[in-house]
Order: sequence, then structure tokens, then C-alpha cells
Amino acid sequence: MTAIATNAATVRAVVAQLAAWGWPSELWPGWETRRNRQTPLVWESVTVHHTGAGPVSTSYMANPADRAALVVLCNAHITKDRIRFLAAGGASHAGMSDRATYARMRAGQAPLTGDMKPGADSPTFSANRLSFGIEVDNAKTTPEWDEWMQGAVVALCAALHKVCGWSVDPSPRVITHKELTRRKPGDPIMDAGRLRSLVREFLAAPYGPPGSKPWALGDRLLSKDGNDSGADVTALINALNAKGYKLTNDGLFGPAVDAAVRDLQTKSGLTVDGIVGPDTLAVLTEEEPPVIVEPTPEPTPPEPTPTPQPKTATFQLGVANCQSYDGTKTEKAWRGRAAIFAREGWQIVCCTETSKAGRAVMIDELKLLTKHDWRPAVFKAGAQTVAVLYDAAVFTGGRKTRTADFHTAFGHGAIVVPLVVGGLGVDVAAVHVRPGSVASDAGKKADMAKAAALAGTWPFLLAGDFNWNRPAIKGLTRVGSGLDTHDSAKLKALDNLFVRSGTEVTITTADETLVNPGSLSDHRWLGYTVHLLKPATT
Repeated sequence: MTAIATNAATVRAVVAQLAAWGWPSELWPGWETRRNRQTPLVWESVTVHHTGAGPVSTSYMANPADRAALVVLCNAHITKDRIRFLAAGGASHAGMSDRATYARMRAGQAPLTGDMKPGADSPTFSANRLSFGIEVDNAKTTPEWDEWMQGAVVALCAALHKVCGWSVDPSPRVITHKELTRRKPGDPIMDAGRLRSLVREFLAAPYGPPGSKPWALGDRLLSKDGNDSGADVTALINALNAKGYKLTNDGLFGPAVDAAVRDLQTKSGLTVDGIVGPDTLAVLTEEEPPVIVEPTPEPTPPEPTPTPQPKTATFQLGVANCQSYDGTKTEKAWRGRAAIFAREGWQIVCCTETSKAGRAVMIDELKLLTKHDWRPAVFKAGAQTVAVLYDAAVFTGGRKTRTADFHTAFGHGAIVVPLVVGGLGVDVAAVHVRPGSVASDAGKKADMAKAAALAGTWPFLLAGDFNWNRPAIKGLTRVGSGLDTHDSAKLKALDNLFVRSGTEVTITTADETLVNPGSLSDHRWLGYTVHLLKPATT
């Protein structure tokens, strides 16, 4: 059998499996023979994409007239209400890709939380023919898919694994476009590890579209060679165990369950066929006479004294030099910077080198992407300067800010923004220390001391561009591993985060990430998970 014929048989079996789970699908005209210009291969994995520009017609996916050389853009297209199969051959969905991340996924080693970070594209490797490509309409919102569309993505990935016999242990053969190439950051926005976890969970307990009723025990006939998975199979195994059978409940009607059903049918004088129908179900669910045991009265214990609980709060913080002095200042570039903030899940960003116009555009884009209200706190209004941008759905502001001016034309200085998150107060400060072109080392240290002096009584976070390689500030602790954020021979770890020593803030190297914004900045950016703790008082 040819590869394209094998793939076509796979699609027919997947369509049948989706229907058994309640998910609607259809075969697009010409799907059996449609392929790109490369010789087809048998699929061995799944690649998930979103349509970056918003919803796209299935006709265009199957025949992109303005890019005729690509022939077909995906193997399946998921719209707001349908899964459509377009091609049994290779599709032009991935382009040149990083072989290393693909190999990691193929070996079952892709993470179940978070994304894999791709290396450079291989000039000789593409996932186009090896991987079944799914394009999912992007609603241009956050999240980009509604409950139905996300469920359809998970169900299709799960059906391919079941039909093809691919293992999901330790991790499914699912990869996203952003994990295959650096050209497609945020494709899709959804956490790739979470998607893989959902596929595993679905196969353990399949479900239909939102609003559909899961199968209950007795709704249909069950057998090893027929309906062999679902919520009703899980209930069947529980009922068999209640009769004394010691079965592992993995939600599947396998050989052990079949043997137990046949044994029950034999002992009950029923037809021994391994099929759980009305007669077998009646025997299975009949109740044993209850054994009544008179309870022994116990003394009423005294009411426990409530134990005071500590207060905690966690949030995501970014540190970003936006290069407004000599970098790209178009509206598209500022929206691109904000898109990275949203993609990384940052809820507050300490920015340096921002402009008045740039801040306005980033706030607008963050509101569009997150559907939350965002607020800016700025050191010098109308100038190229430091700023703190924060999600007003997470943080409560309104208190007076504190500033320190380093007296340059470019707005070098610091601003402290008092905020409340999860009922706890925290001072978040953005700083930009003067560069060596206008300040000596002693002047830079004086700038840092001025910024540190802005600390109040709340936990204090100071982040930004210190123009100093792995700086040290008296009374403050630099957190993280001192990652290089710049390619200068002398000044590498310029961007840092400090906390006041002894305050109730916890950040570890495991909470730190390095983000490459590409051409949007000459610095790399830092992301942190910040944990606040206020101990309980007695």
C-alpha cells in the first residue's frame, strides 16, 4: 500500500472514531489524492498551527491561489463548528524546521507544561510530510480558541494517536509550529505542554463537544471489540470491582475486563459473549442485602481552634528594554513588543527606553490581546523614559508613585509604583542607569543607590537596565542566575531584578526565563514568577 493510501485509511478510521466520541467532521472534495509537490510519507506525528490573520476559508487552505506552489496548506482545518480533512498526502504547513525539537517530540520527551524553544531551522529538514498538519481558525482574542475549538483540536490529536497506535507515555507525539521554528513565535498562543497534557487526559476519559452528554452505563452495548472506552466503561469497571473483581480502572474495555464480564455471565447463567447488555447489566447492578451495624456513640470533640493562615500572592513580571533611542519605532514594532509580553503571560512589565507614542500603542495592544484593562506608570510623561505597565485586573494602583531623576535628556531614572495584588502590597520599580558615555562607574553606583533609596515598607522589587555587568547594590539582593541580555564584550548581564534583602519575596532560578525579542530590541528580556508571602500572625 502506498503512503498516501495508508494515510487515507488512517483518515477514514479517525473520522469514525471522532463520530463515536460525538465530534462532527467532513471530508473535503479531493482529499484522498490531494498533496503538495513532495512524495508523500506515512504520518508519524501531529503539528498544530493557528491561522495568524484570523479565520480563513477552507477553500483557501485546500487551494491557496496566491501561493500556488504550496498546493495545500494543511491536512485538516478546524473552524468554529467543524473538523475538515483536506489532504491525505504531504501539506505545506511547517516549512523548514528545527530537527532537534522535532526529534525530542518524536521520542516522547516533549514537556507536558510549557513550550520547547526551537533552535535554528535546518536547511534539509521539514515536518511537512512526516507530521499531520492541523490549522485552527484564530479568533484574534486571548484565548484564541473557544471551548469547542480547543476540544476539537484535542479530540483530533487523540483520535490520531488511538488509530495509529502512537504512545502518549511519557508524552504524546504533538508539536506546535512555534516549537518547530523561531519564525513563528506565538503559533499558536496556547501553552504547548498543556495541549499535550489535555490529549493524554482525553484518551483516559474521552468526551464530546461542549454541552454533549457523556455516556452513562446502560446507554449503549459495551464490549472489547466494540464500544471500548468512555465514562460508561469507567463506571462498568467500578461496578465489576464492587462484585469482587480486582481490575485496574484505566477507562478501557481490555482483555482483563472482557474476562471478568465473561466470568460474571458464566456464574449468572447468561449467554457468555463478553457483551455488556441489559441482562448482564441487571446482574452487575443488583444490590447485596445491607448489613446493619449499630453505631457506637462517640463523644463530641471540642471545636478546634482555627490555625492562622499565611497570605500569599503570585504574579508574572517581565523586564524589557524597548530600544526607543535607536531601534524600530513603528506602530507595528510597538504592537509586536506588546504581543510578546502577552504571549509570555506577563502581568506587569518594567520597561526601559519607551516613548510616549510607543507606550500608548503597547497599552492598546495589551488590552486587545488580554481583554483586560492595562495602566502605565511613567517617570517622565511625554519623554523617552522608564515605565511600569500593569494589568489592572490583577493589580490595584492609585497610590502616589516615587521617582529618582538621573538628569539626562533620555529620561534615565527610576519610578516606584505601589500596588496591591492578592491583598498584599508590593513596590515595583523600573530603573534605567546612565550609560558609560555620560557617567563614570561612581556615577552609575550613585544612580543605583538613589533607586534603592526609594524603597518603602512594602516588599520592594527593582528591575531594569543597570548598564553594569551583574551589578551589586547595598541592601538589595540580585535574583536569578545573572543571564546575559546583551552582546557587548564588556557589558553582558545588563538587565536584572533586585529585591530588598529580608523582604517576603521568593524568586528562584527556576522562576526565571530569557526571552529573545529578535529585531524589536538589542537586549534580550527577562521573565520572572514572583511569590509574595505574608506569614500568619497569632
